[in-house]
Amino acid sequence: MRTFFSLLLVLGYFASSASSQQRTTPQSSAQNAIETSAPTNQHIVAAKDYEQFVPYWTTEGSWDSELQIRNNLRISDLTVTPAIRAADGSEYPFNPIVIKPQEVQSVDINTTLQSVAPQLIGSYGSLVLRYHSKGLLNLYAAVMAHDMGHPLAFHLDAINEVENYDQVSREGVWWLPRDSVQDSLILSNQGKYTLDLTLTLFDASGKSSRQKIALGPRQTGRYSVREILKQSGLSGTYGGVKIESAAHAGSLDTVHVLFDEEGGFSANLKMFDRDPKSPVSERDFARTGTWTLRAPMLALTNPDPAMAFPRDHTSASTLCP
Repeated sequence: MRTFFSLLLVLGYFASSASSQQRTTPQSSAQNAIETSAPTNQHIVAAKDYEQFVPYWTTEGSWDSELQIRNNLRISDLTVTPAIRAADGSEYPFNPIVIKPQEVQSVDINTTLQSVAPQLIGSYGSLVLRYHSKGLLNLYAAVMAHDMGHPLAFHLDAINEVENYDQVSREGVWWLPRDSVQDSLILSNQGKYTLDLTLTLFDASGKSSRQKIALGPRQTGRYSVREILKQSGLSGTYGGVKIESAAHAGSLDTVHVLFDEEGGFSANLKMFDRDPKSPVSERDFARTGTWTLRAPMLALTNPDPAMAFPRDHTSASTLCP
């Protein structure tokens, strides 16, 4: 139990320390070029078309979603054309948005749908943002999904597609501390090929349940971990999640959120890419020759009962696998 909650803290730490969820490759440094205010003698990077994807939006029931976009350029405007995607993959473009240098703009999705795609009001899906620029990271984008009338909200970063990213899994943890907690596991296919996925859930003892999922081009699938656990006979309040793709894994993004309207509690359980071929050197920032994860020390002498920590849990421990 202690190990599980420490793992949650580790995941939260790495999520908060990253400025974005962009996927990068060794050849992507030019894509990340950000304009400076003064010219240099270095080679000129040509502008080209880019896309970023937000894996989830919803306007169901009392939920609403807001798209937030920022121009990271210092001296040039950036024109972005968002397009809303329904769960079945159908796409509806918004009007182009011109963002001034260093400016942030927000778009209320529910309001925009009324004129662009009223049939999607009360549904969910994903978003794609298209722009022409010298670097991928010249745009920052995210969606804030919030439950009106309740203190529940989720921050969902945009991510880019990597076409040559194969046989990489998305992994994380599930956590259902009480019966009133609801959860949604969202799988988003950003690309043009069908993804043949394997979803595996593990309980704390290591027992697992596996099922196959086919996710069509640009489609978004939503699943309840709680319901899958019931159907598979797994038990407990926490465990692991693993989604594997036979090919085109760089087109897959995942989100796992949970919320409790009764307790006013919500959480985004971060998921991460895992490449079994990744060498230790890629993560050995301290150059120690080992891959080490460390959790920040947090004062939990008197933890809030709403956190549902074990009674004997008084402080966060450090994980060094």
